[in-house]
Amino acid sequence: MANLLLLLLRHPLRSLIFTHSWFSQILLAILRRLLLPHFPCHQSLRLQIQRAYLAAAALTFPDLTHRLPVGNLPLHRARKVDGTPGYLIPGSRQLSEFTCPKVGTKACVALFAHGGGYARGEARMYANYMERWVRGAAQARLDLVFLSVEYREFD
Repeated sequence: MANLLLLLLRHPLRSLIFTHSWFSQILLAILRRLLLPHFPCHQSLRLQIQRAYLAAAALTFPDLTHRLPVGNLPLHRARKVDGTPGYLIPGSRQLSEFTCPKVGTKACVALFAHGGGYARGEARMYANYMERWVRGAAQARLDLVFLSVEYREFD
């Protein structure tokens, strides 16, 4: 919270644009609920306020938007695939294992395109979840691996 306050004080014009954008979107969400009550709301007000914050921050202070930290994942967790803009999760596997699976086994390669609007995020940011899905698939006797796309390499 202190970092946010310092950032806002260091950039007064951007702070004004951020505040105007955020509160305008909140006001529009509230007015829509009050003036058009017969139209269904598919999101809670709290979620609409959070989305307004993220939209205003992405416009003026892109570093404020949340991003899952990745750090340096070991190769056995996420490994760069040669010739493709992505990572294999878990990294201990090979794509060639899935081209001709053994008879009687079910194998699946999931192409994972993370969110972020082609601007934020990275291919390995949901590695923890993918590893959990791989373990769950193994319990159901499904051999699963994820190929997660890295958008930055398309630039």
